[in-house]
Amino acid sequence: MLKRYTKIIVIGILAVWTIAEAGTWEEKSSMPTSRRAPAGVEAGGKIYVIGGCGGPRSNEEYNPVTNSWATRASLPGPRRRGMGAVAGEVNEKVYFFGGHQGPAPGQTVNFNDEYNPAANSWTTKASMPTATEGAAVGVVDGKIYVIGGYSGTSFLNTVQEYDQGTDSWTTKAPMPTAGAFITGAVVDGKIYVIGGYNGSCLNTVQEYDPEADSWTTKAPMQTARYWLAADVIDGKIYVVGGYDGSSYLTTNEVYDPATDSWTTETTMPTARSHLVAVEADGKIYAIGGVLPGGDFTGANEEFSLPRGDAAAVSIDAPPDTVEVQESYIPIATVKNLGEVALSCSVACQIDDYESIQFVSGLMPDSTEAISFDGWEVPEEGIYNMAVFTILPNDSDPTNDSLTKEIVATTEGIEEGPTAELPEAFNLLQNYPNPFNPITEIEYSLPRGVRVKLEVYDVIGQRVATLVNQHQNAGHYRIQWKTSVTSGIYFLRIEAGEFSKIQKMVIME
Repeated sequence: MLKRYTKIIVIGILAVWTIAEAGTWEEKSSMPTSRRAPAGVEAGGKIYVIGGCGGPRSNEEYNPVTNSWATRASLPGPRRRGMGAVAGEVNEKVYFFGGHQGPAPGQTVNFNDEYNPAANSWTTKASMPTATEGAAVGVVDGKIYVIGGYSGTSFLNTVQEYDQGTDSWTTKAPMPTAGAFITGAVVDGKIYVIGGYNGSCLNTVQEYDPEADSWTTKAPMQTARYWLAADVIDGKIYVVGGYDGSSYLTTNEVYDPATDSWTTETTMPTARSHLVAVEADGKIYAIGGVLPGGDFTGANEEFSLPRGDAAAVSIDAPPDTVEVQESYIPIATVKNLGEVALSCSVACQIDDYESIQFVSGLMPDSTEAISFDGWEVPEEGIYNMAVFTILPNDSDPTNDSLTKEIVATTEGIEEGPTAELPEAFNLLQNYPNPFNPITEIEYSLPRGVRVKLEVYDVIGQRVATLVNQHQNAGHYRIQWKTSVTSGIYFLRIEAGEFSKIQKMVIME
């Protein structure tokens, strides 16, 4: 019999369920051109604010890292848009759709212009089938969906799908409730269209599933409003500002698609409508708009959640040497290194084994030993036991991993490929590891699901997206040829409800 030396990862996953403190707002560098109803989108870590009344050809780039603005290539003159256009990003190119071209009624357009930030240039693309302004936009699996809006004479329920790969449009199932001056956000491959106006203020939440081409009505928003804005942090949609028919709002309401419920958050400092909200690096930037009294603004306010810091500080069991066919209780000690109390889940995974425990009210600078269900050592081998912590808004991702080697001896097992479909989700350790410059990555999907496979550095910045699409059930093997600098990196898979992390080392 051949002996197989296997590395099996034990992962302690900390996912925050509650954080005691509310989010905070901070004033940032104002946009150079004050304007209302521009379009806003993130690409390559920078925010592009395009068009709008007061700057119909303007294209200004905000860098959140340096808190600075730069003027980029303007929209081509004949394709200026005063307000109500929308934008989406695919493959780090920005697509700018529709809008209102002039001061007179009925000047809604169906333009589609592509902006390439790397080349700082514009290209005209296939026009939309239906002209619209004040629509919602969402990007799923590389396709852009322009939803609803106003045609210049009527409120729309249209869903127009744009495929940038073929530069073509497809009409999809219409939205149940027509509306304009709406906002949209994407969570887990579904688009949520929120609020708006169709003769009266709306508080509707309509969920669109592009895969099924179907709509579902969800729990209504607490405050009916239009010309509002929204984006996503940690799977929740933050909806800010807007106009309720009589007042400009500072409202910040949070929709959780997982529970179909609403909560309130810290209000925005500046009351305004006709703004954009764009997420970058886990923070939302509310930019531009109209103030009470009608003046345009370039206000730029950053919303962020409190950052906690939890780490597994020791692996206490099993011991370094174990006996096969014996049961051991994995134990890890968790410490709250942050400044806010945390309630979190802690999960331990060993191949097909999984045990999840819950820590409630872990106070700052306190520790807790987590004991999991028993694990039986299956075979002889070298077990690389690792503990990872995963924490939304983690203030220090460098302390998120801990490893040790465990040795066990028993008769080995023949190994070989299998054509059977996997019974469970899994992400194997990459091989070779350490490596330079090529490594192989294997993962398993027991059912068809949208898969995101990404690489992060030790400070939590994404350095590569290897997979971002729907995939059928099966075993997958891909190669990653990297040009990034040597060091420690983390490979993360998200497949439906499943997520897992593996540590990778790139040698010099």
